[in-house]
Amino acid sequence: MSTLQRRAFVGRRPVYTHSERAAIARETAMTMLKDPNVHLSSPEIQARVDSVHASLVKPLGKELGIRRPTPGIAVIEGGEGAHGASALPNGSIVVHRQVVDLADRIGAAIASSRDEKEMIGNLKDVARGRFVAPAHLDRTRAQEYAKATVAFVIGHEMTHGVRQDGATGQAPIRKGMWGRAKRAAETASDAGGLELATRAGYSPMGQVGWSLYQMVETAVHGRDLDAKQQGSHPTPLARYTFAYRYLDNRKDTSRITNEGGSRQAGEPFFSAAQKSAFASIPSPEAVRKQLKELDRKTP
Repeated sequence: MSTLQRRAFVGRRPVYTHSERAAIARETAMTMLKDPNVHLSSPEIQARVDSVHASLVKPLGKELGIRRPTPGIAVIEGGEGAHGASALPNGSIVVHRQVVDLADRIGAAIASSRDEKEMIGNLKDVARGRFVAPAHLDRTRAQEYAKATVAFVIGHEMTHGVRQDGATGQAPIRKGMWGRAKRAAETASDAGGLELATRAGYSPMGQVGWSLYQMVETAVHGRDLDAKQQGSHPTPLARYTFAYRYLDNRKDTSRITNEGGSRQAGEPFFSAAQKSAFASIPSPEAVRKQLKELDRKTP
């Protein structure tokens, strides 16, 4: 274990520079994952994820009042098993390259849609591996949605890390936690991801793209959307429903900040652009309806 890693694991954490936090995340990923097939992603992909991660730091500290060293983040490729994102015990975050690539496809599928029916159809094509971005694609909007999707995923893991550290006063996520308690922890981290990404200015449409895609993918693979929740995570339907209702309930509220050590009402939670984007998000009921209609038309 390197000197930087020992400093991250032992005692009170000092204030790291950005480059030190990044080094800790990369070293920790390589040390703890113990998979010879895992390697760090390209500098270009790492820089994209670093940029999104950095944008979430200010709302985590300045607005929400969580004073702790912000963990570093590492993007990896290769290896077996789940290719998602994880918060490691020292607070570092690992994101698999597949998350970034999938976010790009989700962003393009949503941005090229003229209505919710076409949106669900495009996402079904993404799940089947046959989506092709049309010539008329608004690439700027697609990138906006892709960044928002990545921001939600990273914000989710940042919330995991904060709760593990105990800085929020919430129940920490314990090793081996399963069932209802773990699902509740995942839902709380979904809320954290939505909160951080919205405060950082990302589009709500892109933020819900991750859980919307999971819901569509579930239907594509013939799994029951109404299946009873079990295991460590809520069902895709439950996660999308939660995300939609969370943003719906927050869209007309003000930000409550902890700046200066006192709670105070700030600017509106949604900007005008974010509120406009939210209006385009299909409700969970609309998604279910579109999935059923598309299934009837699929040969």
